[in-house]
Amino acid sequence: MPKKKKYFSPRFKQVGQPLIFDENVTRPTVQYAPIKTETFIYNSEKLNSLVQVDEFKYSDQPQVIHWINIFGVENLNLIARLKDILNIDPLTLEDIVHLNQRPKIDEFSDYIYIIIKMLYLDKEIDEIKTEQISILWGKNFVISLQEREGDVFDPIRKQLQIPQSTLRNRSADFLVYSLLDTIIDYYFVILENLSDKIEDLDEKITLNPDQKTISSILNIKKQLIYFRKSITPLRETFRYFQQTDSPLINKETLKFFMSIHDHVFIAIDNLETLKDLLSGMYDNYLTSISNKMNQIMKVLTIIATIFIPLTFIAGIYGMNFNHMPELKWKFGYPLSLFSMAVISGVMILFFKIKKWF
Repeated sequence: MPKKKKYFSPRFKQVGQPLIFDENVTRPTVQYAPIKTETFIYNSEKLNSLVQVDEFKYSDQPQVIHWINIFGVENLNLIARLKDILNIDPLTLEDIVHLNQRPKIDEFSDYIYIIIKMLYLDKEIDEIKTEQISILWGKNFVISLQEREGDVFDPIRKQLQIPQSTLRNRSADFLVYSLLDTIIDYYFVILENLSDKIEDLDEKITLNPDQKTISSILNIKKQLIYFRKSITPLRETFRYFQQTDSPLINKETLKFFMSIHDHVFIAIDNLETLKDLLSGMYDNYLTSISNKMNQIMKVLTIIATIFIPLTFIAGIYGMNFNHMPELKWKFGYPLSLFSMAVISGVMILFFKIKKWF
């Protein structure tokens, strides 16, 4: 008798019970937050769409494609129904609810499982956020699972509304390509945003570098590292499309998947370019600050140098000895001031001639 596999996600320790992905075992009844599912059932002739809460339904129809987009993976009982309905491997279910997976592609007998990171800009805090997207891809179905509501798939939803669109007239593999392509296209939106920030910072460094500038540089550097960590594994992950002979991928669609692989390389190259620019900018910032400090020190040195002879004159006549002839002279005070002014003027003229300031 095969050993029953148990799964317990650290993210849901408050549940306090393991979830057993076995159809012969009664699963624990737990109160979960509602999960919304968005379903599109379509072919070239018709399109049906519906939104449900805590529901997952799928009926295999040879000439119809199902795209089921699930927002949230907290409801483990709902996720476990994937095994009941679609015979999904328990290891795949574990990967779905573990939200720190590296991007990967696993091929099974009846379906392909893809993990990819969806990146988007959080405009409120002006930072890059990441979200794990799991895609289950079978012959006539595509199931995408997201951590939370909100994504970059609106262009795909709009294409599905058009009967003449390529998406409506292709098989499920083209839908998977469209999902992946949309996610990766948004990488370039983020890269463009980071490029604009770097360009603005470069101008600030040239004109007036300050403490806020270095904070902005370090913040962008952190976002670039975060970005690189999310997309670099795709370089190897998408090599799968060069090697696979899966019956789920049509030959005419394979070239589109290959183009995604090329786009990943372009995104990584652009990312490296921005990283180099930012490193150079940091060096420019340090150089600008150093030059600014040198200018300040030069001005202070000139001022101190001018005051050295003036302090010498004032020191001599401040000693108040009884036998100093100038102390009793009525022109002594104005003469000393005149001497100080002449010495200061001569020194400033000398500095000008030497071009020291």
